[in-house]
Amino acid sequence: IPSGGEGKKVRLSATLTGGNYDGALEYAWQVDGGTLDDPASATPTWTRPSVSAWVIRTAQLTVTALGMGTKARNNTSDTATDSAGAIVLDAPLTPYASAPSVSINAIPAGDEGTKVGLSATLIGDVYDGPPEYAWTVTGGTLDDATSATPNWTRPVVGADASYTVQLTVKVRGAGVIARNGSTDKANASLAALVRNAGLPRDSNSPAPRTSCVDDDQWDRIVVYYNHNATTPPNYGANWFRVLIAYRGEDPERTLPTWKGSTARPTAAYTADEAATSESTWSGWAPVREVLTCLEEMSTAPPVPSQ
Repeated sequence: IPSGGEGKKVRLSATLTGGNYDGALEYAWQVDGGTLDDPASATPTWTRPSVSAWVIRTAQLTVTALGMGTKARNNTSDTATDSAGAIVLDAPLTPYASAPSVSINAIPAGDEGTKVGLSATLIGDVYDGPPEYAWTVTGGTLDDATSATPNWTRPVVGADASYTVQLTVKVRGAGVIARNGSTDKANASLAALVRNAGLPRDSNSPAPRTSCVDDDQWDRIVVYYNHNATTPPNYGANWFRVLIAYRGEDPERTLPTWKGSTARPTAAYTADEAATSESTWSGWAPVREVLTCLEEMSTAPPVPSQ
């Protein structure tokens, strides 16, 4: 029985197996909430009850058949009983056609040590509960990383620098029928310029972001590439393109030998492509974050001369 919103109708049915029946079958349906248009029908219509929260309601069916094989059973009546549960939602939900998306609203450039409010725009369908926010910043401090609108205190910098603000929003699957109550998440990141204002720099202050790819991240992708280099349908090409993107930050890094059966890739993998790949394998998430960092670093405003 499919899940559905309160007040919505659904047709019930059953499959009966057994021997030869000597007469009509007698159906007796029962539900522990809502109404049936004809409890004696083989396929009654159930109107789901009104509820104040998600609940499971049970439909039970008893079928009576006149002697399954009269000679063997001496004209006795046999019965078969079964039951099934169904989720009833406290509001009819519309399955959404795509996963939710989020974008961080513009962050104005500001002086070191000053505060600025962060916010985001979430796009999607009706959600079954409040969204969960998780903010991170590559420098400075957040007053509440789980708030929808936290305040960011910009770090003290030795020179104007760009920092990356990242946000992950989790929403409980809108449209249970389509997504079976799963949790979906959306990610976003945005560069923010922090201006040097001559404040004394504390030794514990985080340094401006100067690198997106560390040695561990590079080595991990090399392993992925070598493992998938000859795996159809040319999976190794994607990982090789990730290495091209990572190497853009440090030309001293050496690309591995191309082992594919097609022409050696020359284009770098993009953050958008990684986001698409992430929809099929969550292991792409950290790759997407690094590629986003690289792309933002390449488009960040230039640091003014002192």
